[in-house]
Amino acid sequence: MNEQDKKQILEHLHKINNAVATDDGLYFVVWLLEKAGFQDSIFTGNSKTYYLSGRQDLGNEIFAEIVRANPDLGHKVLDYFINAYHDGEDVNDGNQ
Repeated sequence: MNEQDKKQILEHLHKINNAVATDDGLYFVVWLLEKAGFQDSIFTGNSKTYYLSGRQDLGNEIFAEIVRANPDLGHKVLDYFINAYHDGEDVNDGNQ
């Protein structure tokens, strides 16, 4: 990997870190993760499982980049996702 590639990766991670560090950015990322089915069961017993799996893969990729940018933000996102965003309600209630 050359220096330009390293610089681009660091800039990418820095931008993710900055975006998720704000309250509005955190809300938006958690909303995206919810729409992607983050932490939801994907098994339906029919072909919809493949659709849900694809969405969830995107959510997992987004979350992985957040953790890669700043592991502490990963904890912040999970805490917000589970507690503040849903006001403590069960995130696996089937509503999307």
